[in-house]
Amino acid sequence: MKKLLLFCFLTGYLAVSAQTELVFVYFTDKPNKAAFYANPLSELSQKSLNRRTALGIPLNDQDAPIEQSYLQNLQNLGFVVTDYSKWLNGAAVNATAAQKTLLQAQTYVSAVESFARNSSATVKPAPGKWKDDASINKILTNFNYGSGAGQIDQVNIRPLHLAGYTGTGISIAVIDAGFPTVNTGAAFSRLWTNNHIKASYDFVTKTGDIYNASLSTHGSVVLGAIGGYLQDVFVGAAPDADFYLYRSENATVEIPEEELYWIEAAEEADRKGVEITPICGGCGEPFVGVYQLHSSCQITKKTSTKQHAYAGCDQLFAHFAIQFGVHGSDEIGEFFGVIFVLGVNSGCGHKSSYILHYKIIAFF
Repeated sequence: MKKLLLFCFLTGYLAVSAQTELVFVYFTDKPNKAAFYANPLSELSQKSLNRRTALGIPLNDQDAPIEQSYLQNLQNLGFVVTDYSKWLNGAAVNATAAQKTLLQAQTYVSAVESFARNSSATVKPAPGKWKDDASINKILTNFNYGSGAGQIDQVNIRPLHLAGYTGTGISIAVIDAGFPTVNTGAAFSRLWTNNHIKASYDFVTKTGDIYNASLSTHGSVVLGAIGGYLQDVFVGAAPDADFYLYRSENATVEIPEEELYWIEAAEEADRKGVEITPICGGCGEPFVGVYQLHSSCQITKKTSTKQHAYAGCDQLFAHFAIQFGVHGSDEIGEFFGVIFVLGVNSGCGHKSSYILHYKIIAFF
């Protein structure tokens, strides 16, 4: 009996010790940052550099690329690097308790942080001021807004359009859950005809398949609200803006990896010189499953990986614009450089989780 109990104990111990968890490995430094400072165009586009100059934002170590030899070292140790961030200067891997100890012993590793464990092991479904420059083309634009007139007038965009502010020269990165029909829908044909869709990528699957019909249509709706156009039927808030479309959200589940996907998308948007990034941060289900970071109603600088990214890059974009649903926490307002807008419906003063506010973002 004793031998049987000992066998059961050892079996259970080995099973627990062999379990892996998602961890983020922070690196100590960026040894080759001098090469970046000598040639910033190796990492950032000219548009990105021009924007920094215009806004008085100097280059810093966060702009420098992550050290590739560190990523290779992790792979040499047998780890699969799922995602990595130059702003956070680290990478995500799955590791056992013993492997975490091994990682912490590496000279190039400053810390290894785990995502908080959830009590449930079941993964549940997811429920600016612009300078008035004479060079700006202010051709009067009198749109027939059709069914969009009420929304446009609610946030007083019509005078901006009449003054010629229709998004020309502004780059917007829509980071969302999918963009079905954007490549085929009539509402988006004007964007394609005028070369306003500049780039796209799926950071969840690491492919370019963001238009797949099986994906969430939320990103398509958001893009339509900002840049959609149907003659005499509907006009978005910024139909002449340029757009970068990135998928960072898996709409079927809520998992902490999505925060890393978002950070990677935001970093790519910064490389391109994007000025504005609308983000949906609706307050609903927290990350539920084996790992849980926090409820989205309780995120602060200290609790959210994505919030750490906000804190680290809030000066890189002209503005972040984040939507929260009906229970958005006041604590979230502590992130400087971020505009927070509660969605509203057609009845003035009634909060909504709908994306109406996205129509005004392009004009801050």
